[in-house]
Amino acid sequence: MNLRPWVSVVIPARDAAGTVSETIASLRAQTMGAWEAIVIDDGSTDGTAEAVAMAAAGDVRVRAIRAITGSASGSRNLGIASTSAPRLLFLDADDWIEPDHLAALRGALEADGEADAAYCGDVRVLPGGVRTAPRFSPDVTTRPMHAFARRNEVAIHAVVVNRAPVEAVGGFDPALVTCEDWDLWQRLARLGVRFTPVARPLALYRIRNGSLSADFARMLGDARRVVAQGFGADPRLAGATLAFPGGATAETDDGPDVCEALFAAWCLGATAGRRADSASIVRQLARAPTLVDHASTAARSIADGLLVGAGLPERQLAAEWDRFGPDLDKALDAVEHQIGIEGAARALGAEVERVLLGWAPEDAMRSLTRTAAAVLPLGALRPVTPGRGHDRAVIRFTGAPADGVIIDKHAVYSELITTDTRSFTIADLSEIWVNLTVYQKDLALIHLGQPVRVGSRFGGAETEAAAVGTLSWMSPTLDEKTR
Repeated sequence: MNLRPWVSVVIPARDAAGTVSETIASLRAQTMGAWEAIVIDDGSTDGTAEAVAMAAAGDVRVRAIRAITGSASGSRNLGIASTSAPRLLFLDADDWIEPDHLAALRGALEADGEADAAYCGDVRVLPGGVRTAPRFSPDVTTRPMHAFARRNEVAIHAVVVNRAPVEAVGGFDPALVTCEDWDLWQRLARLGVRFTPVARPLALYRIRNGSLSADFARMLGDARRVVAQGFGADPRLAGATLAFPGGATAETDDGPDVCEALFAAWCLGATAGRRADSASIVRQLARAPTLVDHASTAARSIADGLLVGAGLPERQLAAEWDRFGPDLDKALDAVEHQIGIEGAARALGAEVERVLLGWAPEDAMRSLTRTAAAVLPLGALRPVTPGRGHDRAVIRFTGAPADGVIIDKHAVYSELITTDTRSFTIADLSEIWVNLTVYQKDLALIHLGQPVRVGSRFGGAETEAAAVGTLSWMSPTLDEKTR
């Protein structure tokens, strides 16, 4: 049965013989079958065309065009021009989507009559198949111009978008080698496109060394351009009716200088994770003093970059510190020299180490360059003596002096803890007292020893979480406020 395609899926491919089969297989496994796909084979020499034909297995919804476009943007623009469905999905030849991806985004668009785009969360898949924590940004729905002026909040294949606004803003910009999807979403947000959410991770993004986004110095240069234009007018849209003609509004702690610096921090971490030379990144840090002003946020960006660059899940990064730690320390020393702020490398490095140790499981806790680490049972605290070069310690507490539930946490980051410090309050909730108030007129209905069932109601029905006890005490006085 021929179905009129609801969405056109554009797949740029260049030497993707090893991955494009999985990409096409994920399309053919969709529960929503009204799609067409076009693979733009940009001069592949590794058998990509044969891999596409084999994966399609005669499925007429999949076709291929062989053309020399010179870039992923050029290939996607050719794919847009060569398809006709009223909606578009851009799916790279090394990524894939979950079976209900198209159905879920179609449902979201049909439920929201004002939206031109639907987006979902994504998961990064590391070498070896390990998946990172899902990512999803509600800001894309609530304030898309604010979000896309600052950072790319969605994976390219997490979005199904109506064709008309994409064509209205000119498609992808061939001048951008990287960040071209971010640039497109930003222009759509400037136009006033509404993005409706599907808060599930349905797009899978493969992290691999040979991807187009592996040139982090080029990526930083492209990102700086996208951020700069996000906070001003975009001459490419001159004459168009725009919801945000002047771009996003710069805020005190979240303006273009901060956004550029945090993206640079991510690239610095990714470069160190690859054990590559960071000099080309450091040279672009014109606004690097902002890294020191926002050390905690910058550290999280660096740590996430390390994850991508090293291809390791969060929980393994601290254990593999000897592999990339010296490269990161060297890069941070270069940053300090570049910006001329004494102590910048130590401050940023210590914050990064704190993030990595926070991700590490108990059996992977270890001391790093600037940070001592220890695992201590709460019931048997002991002094922790930092080693040479350490100026702080991260302590993972385990166990407890008694069974129960933590009902209050008193400990705070950077607090000095001694054996007399009260860090947590633990309560034994196996037996509890419930204080109940009864109107004076109902006193005749209750008596000591009476069974009592305590529960709550939601939507008119009693919840299952009810407790049964016995009335064991009655106050001999009345409360003036409730009598």
